Amino acid sequence: MSSSSTDDSLSGKCFGIGVSDSLAESSFDTDTSDCELFWGGDYSQRDYAKALMSSQDPFATTQGIDELGLPQKVLESLFNIRQNPKHESKTTSWRNVAKKMQSLGIDASSSSGEEPHPNTFVKDDSYHELRKGANDQWNVTKSYYQKAAEAYSKGGRAHAAYLSDKGRVASKQAQRADERASQDIFVARNKGIENVVTIDLHGQHVKPAMKLLKLHLLFGSYVPSIQTLRVITGCGASGFGKSKVKQSVVKLLEREGVRYCEENRGTLLIKLDGGSREFSFLDTESDSDE
Repeated sequence: MSSSSTDDSLSGKCFGIGVSDSLAESSFDTDTSDCELFWGGDYSQRDYAKALMSSQDPFATTQGIDELGLPQKVLESLFNIRQNPKHESKTTSWRNVAKKMQSLGIDASSSSGEEPHPNTFVKDDSYHELRKGANDQWNVTKSYYQKAAEAYSKGGRAHAAYLSDKGRVASKQAQRADERASQDIFVARNKGIENVVTIDLHGQHVKPAMKLLKLHLLFGSYVPSIQTLRVITGCGASGFGKSKVKQSVVKLLEREGVRYCEENRGTLLIKLDGGSREFSFLDTESDSDE
């Protein structure tokens, strides 16, 4: 089938196998930052006046520390901010992802609510262009933490805590900017790459076939680099393309509003939209086409 076809209608012509222009977004939550281990977890409830009047040194050790002259090692440990965002991001729990995929109880259209960036074409210096926003945010984060260290070393505990709060917020913004840059770079680098996943449901009974189809539709919603799902259904006993599995697949696709076309009598090509769709079958426990 020609990949240059652009007709999205189902009136005899098949859609072109193209590249999705949007990248499914997911919200990226950040956990406790390095500085929280020192300043304490509840920043929003911090009483700066109380912190200023307190005689207790939150950094005191058994060896004793002069409040106005903290050892350089402590400050370096506390405010060891990276010079650039080349750091390890929060690890992904693949087990949780697998559970969501297996349960069919997921929100495939969830997103962070942020507007997608315009499509970016790759240039030789595209990495630096796309990373600039994240780099700038990391510099802001570093500045806040350095100022907090300086304020604390001079006895300004309340002001240091305030600046560390600002640094914590900037750090989370920088991490989100990093994730966004990573997505933009992925989209830019993968333009023009056409990915098709093929599954063979020929010989399956209707119920297990529909379960497999739903899982792959969800898979496509999570993996935007895959644009097309090729489903082999078989032609049926008569050989005229009217197998029970094919009829059930078509019924589900039409109910969900998913674009598809026939590659041949026993094969369907399904257009995946990369996370922009919420499937109605998520609210049911049935694996049939009903």
